[in-house]
Amino acid sequence: MKEIGGSRKLQIIVGGSEAQAMAISSEKIITSRPLTHYFIQMILNDFEIGLKHIIIYKYEDGVYYAHAVLEDHFGHVKYIDCRPSDAICLALKMDKPILAAEDVFEEIQQNYIDKVDLNAKLESNQELSKIESSQLKNMLKQAIEKEDYELAARIQAELNKR
Repeated sequence: MKEIGGSRKLQIIVGGSEAQAMAISSEKIITSRPLTHYFIQMILNDFEIGLKHIIIYKYEDGVYYAHAVLEDHFGHVKYIDCRPSDAICLALKMDKPILAAEDVFEEIQQNYIDKVDLNAKLESNQELSKIESSQLKNMLKQAIEKEDYELAARIQAELNKR
């Protein structure tokens, strides 16, 4: 997802079936039987409940959180907690705005800065003993993902000492 009028982006990883549902919704493809998001759209329409927009309101521990913002014909507004992939698919299906809270962009940016800082600390040979265990665990995961097994072994050795 890209910020309108800006350069910031959110990368939201979804499963294969969710990605397929999003593609079907965004391309307005007609299926032989109603898919879940079409089914939800029909329920909302039949009960005169409108989807105002969806908002991705939080990012925590690598997980995004979203609300579908619904309004009934009396003007009552409800925020319904849902998976961002489901909310995005429904918004695409119903041509509604997909929003993200400023805090989400700031959290993503801070996580990126933290990762860069941790990598810089390691590159400058700062002692691992001075880094908090929670940060070491994150660094270990990153090292394994990057297949930097020498670094992963050093981090694991430090964690084993504690």
